[in-house]
Amino acid sequence: MSTINELAGEIGATDQMLGWLCRQAVSSYEREDYFASFLTLSVLAEQAVREKADSVDGDYSDAVRALLSNEMINEGETVPLLKLKHMQSQVSNTYMHVPDMSATFAADGEDVMYPYNEETTWGEFMKTHMLTIFRIVAKVRK
Repeated sequence: MSTINELAGEIGATDQMLGWLCRQAVSSYEREDYFASFLTLSVLAEQAVREKADSVDGDYSDAVRALLSNEMINEGETVPLLKLKHMQSQVSNTYMHVPDMSATFAADGEDVMYPYNEETTWGEFMKTHMLTIFRIVAKVRK
C-alpha cells in the first residue's frame, strides 16, 4: 500500500499543479495546520475529478457521477469525494456566519458531530480521509 508521499510523487509525475497541491496538503498536515490541509485537499480533489470527467463547468457531483458511470471510480470512492465537497461548501457558506455549526463524518465507523470552528475537526477529517483522497486522485490520474 502506498504512502501519502509516494502517492503525491505519483500524482506529481503526471500533473505538476496537482503534484504541487499534494505537497502543500502534506506540508500543512505535517505542520498540524489541518484546516489549510483540508482546503488544499478540497482543491486537489475537485481539480482532478473535474479534469478527468471533462467537466470544468457545472455541478461537481455530476463530475463525480460521470467518473462512476465510466467506471473510473467505484461507489465507495464517491463517498469521501462528495463528503469533502460538502464540507468545503459548508465552510464557504457558514464558517464565518454560524461558527457553532457542525460537520458529520465517520472517523471510527460511526458518524460523529465535529464543530467547524475547532482544529480537531479538521485533524480528524484529514486523518480519516486524506490518504483515501490521494489514492482516488492517483487512480483517476492514470
